[in-house]
Amino acid sequence: IELESVGKRKNSTIISLNEDIEKICVDKNVTFMNIYDVLVNEDGELELDYTLEGLHITEEGYSIITEEVIKYFDKN
Repeated sequence: IELESVGKRKNSTIISLNEDIEKICVDKNVTFMNIYDVLVNEDGELELDYTLEGLHITEEGYSIITEEVIKYFDKN
């Protein structure tokens, strides 16, 4: 992880922001997909295989995201 790239981002902040975004989505009747949970390891940290430096997602990470989106569309 490159701390200069990640900056002051904390997982707790990301979780809180996602909760806020999810509330807005519910209010606006917009689908919210929680991608965070599928990209983190058992310690709640971004899986290193899914990131270039702790901020940007790798091709493998985007494959995981794509799988989640496909699952959503297959259900609906």
